[in-house]
Amino acid sequence: MTPFVSILIDSYNYARFLRQAIDSALTQTYRNLEVVVVDDGSTDESWEVICSYGDRIVPLLKENGGQGSAFNAGFAKTRGEIVMFLDSDDYLAPNAAERIVAHWKSDTQAVHHRVRVVNREGKGLGFWPSEEGPIDSGDVVPELLRTGIYRTPPTSGVAYSRALLQKLLPVSENFRLSADAWLVFQAPFYTPITGVDETLAYYRVHGANPQGNGWPRWNSPRKTLESFVKIWDLSHGLVAEQAKKRGLPLPDLLAWESSYSMRWKLIVARLHGAPAEQRAQFARDTIKKIKSEGHTPEERWKQIAVVYAVWRGPDWLLRRMFPDMFAA
Repeated sequence: MTPFVSILIDSYNYARFLRQAIDSALTQTYRNLEVVVVDDGSTDESWEVICSYGDRIVPLLKENGGQGSAFNAGFAKTRGEIVMFLDSDDYLAPNAAERIVAHWKSDTQAVHHRVRVVNREGKGLGFWPSEEGPIDSGDVVPELLRTGIYRTPPTSGVAYSRALLQKLLPVSENFRLSADAWLVFQAPFYTPITGVDETLAYYRVHGANPQGNGWPRWNSPRKTLESFVKIWDLSHGLVAEQAKKRGLPLPDLLAWESSYSMRWKLIVARLHGAPAEQRAQFARDTIKKIKSEGHTPEERWKQIAVVYAVWRGPDWLLRRMFPDMFAA
C-alpha cells in the first residue's frame, strides 16, 4: 500500500522555526508525498522562507484569519489520500509518514500518535499524551462523553483520510487557535481512532506558545487563558452537537470538565471581577474535581492550595505568584 500523503503545514509568524518544520516534512523516509505550506498573513520573514523552497513545496499565502482558516485553505490545495497536519513550530520524526502508512488499513480514517514535548532548543520536556498510559485507540466516544477528553495529541500528531476531512471541514473560523480541537473532538463520532504508540513528532513549547502536555501554564498571559476557556467551551458544544445528532446522552458539563479547564475559568473569573459567590462556586467545583481525579496526595494538595490562592488570595500575592497572568 503506497497511498499519496499530504503534509499540511500551517504557519503564522514562526519564521524562526519554519525551516525545521518544512525540512522535516521534505526529508521523510516515505517518498510518495507532497508538502503544502500555508502562510496565514505573517508579518515576519515566513513568506521569504517558504519561497526559498521553490517547487519542492506547494506554497499558499493568505490574509490572516487564524488557524482554522489556514486549515481550510491548505486542505483545498492538498491532493493526498492521507493528510498529516504539522504546526510550523513543530517538526516530524524522519519516519513519521512511513509509520502512519504502515498502520493505515483499507478502512482506516484517523491515526494519531504520541509527540515529544520539547523546548525552543529541542530539549525534551515530556510526552503528549504522557507515558503514564497507552495512547487511546478504537471507539473513544464513550470516554469522550464521560470525561470530555481522550488521550490524543495536538495538531502535529494527527492524520486523517481525505474522505473524513471532507465531512469535518470547513473548520469554524471561531477557532483562530487550537483548530485541531475541531478535528479531534468530532472525528471519533465518524470513525474509530487508530492509536500508534510511537513518538513521531516533536511539539515545541516556547514563549509565544506556552502550552505543555495539552494545557496552558498557570502563569500564561491573560489573553492565552481567556482564549483557551473559549476554545474549551466551543469544543464542549461540538461534542454535545454530535451526540445529539446520534441520539447519545449529552455530556454533563461539570462531569465533562477537567480540573485544568475549571482552573482556567476560576482565573478568568477573578481577572474579570466576577461576583464573590460565582468565584466561590467555581472554586468549590474545582476542588471537588481535583479530589476525584486520582492525583497523588502531594499533587492534590498543591493544586488545591493554588485554587485557594486564586479564589481568596490578595491581589499582591497573586501578582507575585503569577506575574504573566495578571499583566495588563
